[in-house]
Amino acid sequence: MRVERALAVLSMVVLLSGAPVAAAADVDEAERIARGLVENGPVHIDPAYADDVSGRTIQEIERLILESDLPIRVLAIPLGVEGEEYWQGDAERLVADVHGLIGDDGHYLFLEKNRSVGIDYVGELREPFGHAYYAVRMAEEGFYTSLSLDDRLWEMVDYAVHSDPEELYEKTRLHEQEAASPLEPSPPEPPAPVDDTSTMPRGPWIGVGAGVVGASLLAGGLLYRSRRRTLVPPNRASFDNAAHTRHEVLAERAERELAEVGERITRARARGEVGLTFLERALERRGAARTILEGAGTEPAIEDLVGVLVLLDMAEDALARARGVRPPDALAPRHCYADPLHGTDTVETDWRGLGGNETLRVPLCPSCVESVRERRRPDSLHVEHEGGRVPYHEVPAERSLWSATGYGALADDLVERIRRGEHRTRR
Repeated sequence: MRVERALAVLSMVVLLSGAPVAAAADVDEAERIARGLVENGPVHIDPAYADDVSGRTIQEIERLILESDLPIRVLAIPLGVEGEEYWQGDAERLVADVHGLIGDDGHYLFLEKNRSVGIDYVGELREPFGHAYYAVRMAEEGFYTSLSLDDRLWEMVDYAVHSDPEELYEKTRLHEQEAASPLEPSPPEPPAPVDDTSTMPRGPWIGVGAGVVGASLLAGGLLYRSRRRTLVPPNRASFDNAAHTRHEVLAERAERELAEVGERITRARARGEVGLTFLERALERRGAARTILEGAGTEPAIEDLVGVLVLLDMAEDALARARGVRPPDALAPRHCYADPLHGTDTVETDWRGLGGNETLRVPLCPSCVESVRERRRPDSLHVEHEGGRVPYHEVPAERSLWSATGYGALADDLVERIRRGEHRTRR
């Protein structure tokens, strides 16, 4: 895997250069961030900002990025936290390390509460005037000074996904200047000959006309800013396009990771330096993932693709224990119940549905925990059901293995159920 190879190279550089231990910690953190961007989506929000950025904002800016088909990646990370300062507070070094691990073209937006950094890498070279540059330049010139981190994310991603961010930047500046500058008074016109056919002097109409023009220009500037602040809901086609793109990305990722996990298991078994019990579990979980993917046909449903990725994560965990990388008795990572694609950075949380009395204790990611505590619906994985789209966990358990087990969050026998063929009988 590209990230793993790059990590190995960076680790060797650290060892050979005699860099301090902090540099090794930087490498580990860069690898974690890069893996998350590749596997989970183009937006990485540090848990320290869980209260500053809503789950809806994360979901919507990811949609904007996917629809743009641009390699835009967003990092919101506080680097100056005492005792946990990575890269000595240098955001550009962080972005360079993460980009080096991913290795493709990329437009990186880095945000803290009080600063923003934009770096564009195109063709492995740093491009000084790309999508990230102009989005951040607006922030540097004070356009977003009064905005919260959540709103600033919206604004900057909105700029970055534009087809011509430079042109948009210049237009915005022009309108700002027009709105802020008073109109220059026009020089007086020479007296016009009296028109006997008119009962109204021309003077007042000239003044009214100038006032209309001035008001129009000012309103134009304000209206332009208003459009930049108003989030227009996408139409149905936009959602369908985003869902299709996401489905393709997940399908490619499932195929790729199935092969990669298989290769890692084969190498570990060939070396013979592994715990056989955990190696067998890794094989079983990878086999269950293959069963789901092969049985889903040429166009697997999104819930099945997510199931494949969850099972491969479980296989990776077992392989790590087999190799001694994880302690054998460590708690198993739990995926976010609302949407397993949110990852395994979860905490057990009491979730009571809106308007209901029943409470589930399930693992949820920080963003979903915030939603539950504020009595809002978490951003759940939506699936097709009876002609509509509903959260996967609202599908009756007798119709969906994933709903019945919460992708393993509600039951520990997910692999055994797949081996019994329950994924087929619940259609």
